[in-house]
Amino acid sequence: MDAFDRFWQWANKPAESPLTIPADLHRAVMELAPEDRLDRSAVNQEPPDAFSGIQGEGCFGCGQRRQDTGGAGATV
Repeated sequence: MDAFDRFWQWANKPAESPLTIPADLHRAVMELAPEDRLDRSAVNQEPPDAFSGIQGEGCFGCGQRRQDTGGAGATV
């Protein structure tokens, strides 16, 4: 599954679904213009390391805290 499919599978999931995506993937896609988010090649053009997060670790939608923000932590 490529980044485009992962993002849109997460974006279209039911509210009660526990599915999460890496925070880096969410951030990279949300930085694109809204019309580019629908473009598979634009979404997949991001560097592969932007999508290297492990589900459940620094993920968007899971409410965990990240410690890479200068120690303050951020809910992602």
